[in-house]
This record gives sequence, structure tokens and C-alpha cells, in this order.
Amino acid sequence: MLPKSTIVITNCTQRKRSPGAAICADRVLGGHREKASLSAAANYWLKSVSGGIETLPVEQTYGGRSFSEARWAAEYLNADLYVVSAGLGLLPPKTLIPHYNLTVAGGTGSIQGLLTRNQAAPSDWWKALTTATGNPDPIHKLIQSNRVERVFLALPAAYLDMLQHDLKKICKEKARKLWILTSPLGSRTLPTHLIDLVLPYDERIEGIYPGTRTDFPQRALRHFITSFPSDLTHNQAKAKVLKVMEKSIMNRPGFTRHFLAYKFRPSRGCHEWEAIYRGISN
Repeated sequence: MLPKSTIVITNCTQRKRSPGAAICADRVLGGHREKASLSAAANYWLKSVSGGIETLPVEQTYGGRSFSEARWAAEYLNADLYVVSAGLGLLPPKTLIPHYNLTVAGGTGSIQGLLTRNQAAPSDWWKALTTATGNPDPIHKLIQSNRVERVFLALPAAYLDMLQHDLKKICKEKARKLWILTSPLGSRTLPTHLIDLVLPYDERIEGIYPGTRTDFPQRALRHFITSFPSDLTHNQAKAKVLKVMEKSIMNRPGFTRHFLAYKFRPSRGCHEWEAIYRGISN
């Protein structure tokens, strides 16, 4: 299916509606296979999850508010919704996928052992995985396509970190198609030439459109596309977002201290925000 002129890219979620037990990467890639190369492990994993098991379309598989917000935004924009999956690569609309569990963080389905033994980063796994799917650097290719006019990239920091190799290949000329929605921590994980494309949403959005840290990028996307004209330049858009952040109820005297004490726990400083965005799964 040819992509439309506008694309929304979001992350997968741990919540899935697929029936039956999940195929877990820590079991499939356990034992001696954890010592295999990333390339061999990626190929073996993809063969394991494609072996005649029940599948559902992407749109019907993932759950949770982050995915619901991204799906709503894609429908609002009449855009195609793509999903970044740590276990399956970049998933176009209507892709049939199995019930799986693979994460580059800790917990069930973790491949941290594989990464450690190969002295590899999550971005190395993404490179090996997408190569094994036959579609290496898929986001770079999507941006390069002349059929694509705008791409809204709504991802938390951990996913952007996983995509580093892919994103670095986007040239400056084509990069202007990108509109990036992520946390301040996410901005710091981006290649230098893409940082200027981040819309400056931060925790003050909680005073405008509240939610959780896991759905922050998608809430920011929904707020942006429903609040501002579609013909703004990046600089105009950033200026308008900053004005909205400055007017947030969180800036009112007496509110910030109470809110931060409840939501952010100052005793932990910025580490709570970072810990939430460090995890990445599925």
C-alpha cells in the first residue's frame, strides 16, 4: 500500500488484545542462542514468530492510551499510522502480527543478555532486526520517499534512542518533513540535526491535557494538531507551543509546588522522569 502524504509514527505497547500466550523473546533466544550475533538472533526470532500462529492487524492488537491517541490523530489527519516495534520493526497499517513479547529493557521478554554479550546498544538491535525483515533503516526510507509530505514522530526517549542509527541517515533537506513530539529527555537522544524539529512540549502539558508519562508524546501530538493551523513553519509552531506552555495552569503561583510534589516527587529530581522513559518493550 502506497503511503499517504501524511504519516504518524508511534510506539508499540505492552498491552495487546491478541488471544493466547505471547511468544517471549527471553525464552526463544535463551540458552546458547543468547551468545549468537545480533544478526543471527534477529533472524531466528523472526522465524520463530512467523510460524503459523494466530495474527491480528496492528490496529486491533495494541492497546493503552498512547496507542489510542496516536490512532485518533492519524484518523484526524487522514494519515497512515506506522508503529515502531522492538520485536517486529516498523509496522505499516493493516500489518498482521502475532502475540509477542520482546523488550530491550528488563523483565519478561528481555534481550538484555543478548545485547550485553554482544556489547551492543538497543540501536544495534534495531539495525539487525530491520535488516532481517528485509527493510533496513525503514524510517529513513519513509522520510526519503517523495510520496510523503509530513511525518509526525510521536515517541518516548527510549524508542528514539533505539532508532539512532536509522534517524542519523535522514538528510537535512528531507528532515524538514519531520515534526517530532517527545519529552525533553527524548530531545537529548536525537541526532544533532533533528533537535530543532522537536516541538517544545514539556510537563506543563499536564495543566492542559493531563495523562501519564507513557502517553506524553501522543497527547502532545493530539494537542498540536487540534490547536494550531497546519500551514505553520517549524519556528512558528514552536513559538506557539511555547506560549501555550507558558499559560499552563502549572505556572500559576501555588499550583506548581503542589503538583510537582504529587507527580514528580522532588526528592528524586529528574530521575523519575528519566526512569519512566528508559523502559522500552514490544
